[in-house]
Amino acid sequence: MNASLIAAISTAPGSAGIGIVRLSGPGSHELLCHHFKPYGTRTLSANLLLPGRLTEGDSFQDECMAVLFDHGRSYTGEESAELQVHGGWRQVQAVLDLCLRNGASLAEPGEFTRRAVEHGRLDLPRAQAVAALIGAQSERARAAALRQLDGDLGTLLATLRERLGDMLGHLEAFLDFAEEDLPDADRKEYLTQLGSLQTQLEQAQAGCERGRLVHEGAKVVLFGAVNAGKSSLLNALCGTERALVSDEPGTTRDTVESRLLLDGIPLVLIDTAGLRQASGVEAQGVERARQSITKADLLIWVLDRARPLDEQQAYQTPHHTAAGLVVVNKTDLPAAWTMEALHPGLPEGWPVMEVSAKQNVGIEALRERAKSLLLDDGAAAAFAVTEEHRRALALAASCLLQARNNLSCNAEWELIAADLRQALDAVGDVAGVMTPADVMNRVFERFCIGK
Repeated sequence: MNASLIAAISTAPGSAGIGIVRLSGPGSHELLCHHFKPYGTRTLSANLLLPGRLTEGDSFQDECMAVLFDHGRSYTGEESAELQVHGGWRQVQAVLDLCLRNGASLAEPGEFTRRAVEHGRLDLPRAQAVAALIGAQSERARAAALRQLDGDLGTLLATLRERLGDMLGHLEAFLDFAEEDLPDADRKEYLTQLGSLQTQLEQAQAGCERGRLVHEGAKVVLFGAVNAGKSSLLNALCGTERALVSDEPGTTRDTVESRLLLDGIPLVLIDTAGLRQASGVEAQGVERARQSITKADLLIWVLDRARPLDEQQAYQTPHHTAAGLVVVNKTDLPAAWTMEALHPGLPEGWPVMEVSAKQNVGIEALRERAKSLLLDDGAAAAFAVTEEHRRALALAASCLLQARNNLSCNAEWELIAADLRQALDAVGDVAGVMTPADVMNRVFERFCIGK
């Protein structure tokens, strides 16, 4: 663990009533007591916020408040201190410079929270919740970060690790000392336990995916044949004239992005070039449209009710795992086909909605359906983790599935133990128990300096 003295500004840049300079590490009490003198006869002691004068030699620096925190009872778990000074940005920076001149080093991004993890004050999921809470752009994101900060994900991961560890310990003890194979009853019990663990792990994975959507946002791609009304639909969903609309086919030659907040979910709406055989610049736009489709969280296939259906169905989406829905647009115009004709060509499981983007009919219902497809409101958990940790959970799930398959096939117990060990290690990565240093660096580099 790092034992150096660090300092940083913990309040946002700009003018404010108060600015906070934070110190952590050996010598933080000594530095503060040397430069800060409380008013009256009181002396600085732990957890007591006192007013006084900040000086450097004979030079008056500020009239401020100061507090000390003892080792083991601070945010970082180390000996720490804070100065609450007047909040002009130059003044706060001057106080930080005083600390840096007198023995402190400038903290790295997230270094205070990283030290809290290293000293056992926070687990890694709660530390990531701190960053998510600071960066929350919606009430839904804020509430999700608070649940994680309260320990929801950490508790789930701890339960998974405990159960996996118990199974692995039992199995390894058997492998070390038993002379015969485990009875069939034990094999069945392992299968039951692995099924239960898979369910818990799927809950964690689903929560992490919801967290990605809530905190990072979702990509919603509008695609379809030329002149189906994709740009008009994007404008209607956004409530602004974001995309150019024209009766001329092929108006959109590139992807057009617009951002909005849909009941706490940040969305990036992407209007794409109409899918058809094209050349030149338009062909490049069609290719970008297809690339956008492969990266979508939600696909909206826009169809024109007033044009023949067969020429539009030829350009439906390729196989894709994203959620999707079909929007039948231009219902204000005479219909060129019946809804019954549509169903044989639908992607499996995609609901169908009828709208008129031009007259703003059905748009609010479309927003609600998009929200329900992106986020299951019946599930409260939405966890904030890194992409590396999402992959680690996917690896753990794959290992558990492999262990179940090996059990069902009466494979060697050593193979099953190896599967369980790999799953346990992967869950440990997410919990912060076995997270490699480079992954830890990527987690905390996203933090602001001073947190």
